[in-house]
Amino acid sequence: MAATILSGTGNVSWTNNTGGNVRVVINYFGASDVYTPAQGLGISMNAANAIINSPAARAFGKSIRREEFMTVGLDRISTAIPTEVYIPHTRSITLALSGGTASYNILIIPEDG
Repeated sequence: MAATILSGTGNVSWTNNTGGNVRVVINYFGASDVYTPAQGLGISMNAANAIINSPAARAFGKSIRREEFMTVGLDRISTAIPTEVYIPHTRSITLALSGGTASYNILIIPEDG
């Protein structure tokens, strides 16, 4: 299988049916509505059954410097999401935005190529 590029708007899901592992590089995923406040947006990623959430993200990706924090009690903690993951055969990756309109650009590279 050659590398695949997923690009568009809306939430995105892709299932690995290549017969091997793939590397998923998230170049961009986030809210395309620049007027939507960052607070209240939530990005969730499910990669091979590992669910990762960022409750106040606006966008993330390989070339996007992102350092956002959320307050938990009196502490502020980072809400980072990985931009590159591996997923095995038959598993899926899903990225969903809970507010605003999502846009994305994702590169999928087979492990053998």
